[in-house]
This record gives sequence, structure tokens and C-alpha cells, in this order.
Amino acid sequence: MFITALTALFGLLEIPGSLTGLDLNFEDRLVPAAGKLGEIPIARMSPMTGALFFLAGVAVFLLLLRS
Repeated sequence: MFITALTALFGLLEIPGSLTGLDLNFEDRLVPAAGKLGEIPIARMSPMTGALFFLAGVAVFLLLLRS
């Protein structure tokens, strides 16, 4: 259950972090920044991927609670 909550939190923090430009999650500690291609950061999670990580984490968490 802890891993699913951590996955959901990781995805949830990516969305406002990418909109504000702040590093709210711990992605920089896992994978160092690779730079930018124009205005697009390389090797960074997109906000849509963050939203899907959040939804997947919540779904797995609810499945674990059900059983």
C-alpha cells in the first residue's frame, strides 16, 4: 500500500510542479536533469504522465482496499 500511495503522490506533485516550474517531487533526485531542447525539458515527466501515475496509484490503492 505504501508504494501505491507513493506512486500517486509522485504523479500528483508533478502536475502543479510542471505548471509552476518548481520541483515539487523528487524526480531530480532520481534522474539528473539532461537539459532542454528549446523550451522542452529532456528526460522529464510530462504533466499528463503525472496525472496517469496519480490515477493508476489511486486505482491500485482502491483495489488493495477492496480485497
